Amino acid sequence: MLKYMQDSKKSSVVDEATRELDKYVSNVRRNPEIRGNYMTFGDRLDWEKELSREEGRQEGRQEGRQEGRQEGRQEGRQEGQALLADAIKQLREGKTVENLVEAGVDRATAELAMTCK
Repeated sequence: MLKYMQDSKKSSVVDEATRELDKYVSNVRRNPEIRGNYMTFGDRLDWEKELSREEGRQEGRQEGRQEGRQEGRQEGRQEGQALLADAIKQLREGKTVENLVEAGVDRATAELAMTCK
């Protein structure tokens, strides 16, 4: 029976039970309505394996996006804190808000020019 289950062909029929089972399998294979839906056990495993892979890819992408957002937020906070600390330091050193704004505009312009090259 195990031999027939692994390879459901006439050559695998070894007794009356597998002969009876082979009749049912053959009828299923010949019936045009069912034939398209018929899958061997190996086909079924391959199909489920591919579905699992795709689900894994989707979950991985989703997790990656979430991690990326978290990392981006953390980096943004750190950058913002560093800029704020630098601005406070410069204000304490006597610079005006106008000086800081001009320096920020100059820095942004330079960065924009670098990205456009």
